[in-house]
Amino acid sequence: MLYFSIRDMENLIEDLKSKVLKAENRVKGVEARSALLSYTNLELNDALNFLSGKTQSLEASLHQTDNAKIETTKKLGIRIKVIADLVLKLTIKRERLQKQISSLTIENKISTEKFWKSEKQDSVRATSRIPSGEVLTKSAARYQANKLS
Repeated sequence: MLYFSIRDMENLIEDLKSKVLKAENRVKGVEARSALLSYTNLELNDALNFLSGKTQSLEASLHQTDNAKIETTKKLGIRIKVIADLVLKLTIKRERLQKQISSLTIENKISTEKFWKSEKQDSVRATSRIPSGEVLTKSAARYQANKLS
């Protein structure tokens, strides 16, 4: 019986050694996976830090671009207002000039009519003062009329 007990104990010891060996192999596998995971985690953290810095840089650039866009929009608004004011002033000036041209045209027409009326009257007066037999042109009649006056 002692022999069986010893044999059982030896089997138990062998069985336990086998289990310890399996456990050690599992631990080695887990340690290898843990080391691999640690390395992967380190690489991912490095990539995360790089991308985080890149994101911050891009956000700063976006913010700067937005500010520039807002500033440009303000400047454009001011320039559009200035151009609109200039267009309005030009329109008013054009209308004023058209009125002046119209009134000057009417005034010129009236002056021309008065001139031709006076020419006809001067021509009639001048021919009445010319000695008999002489015929004068209009310009000569005018000269003669001015001379006599």
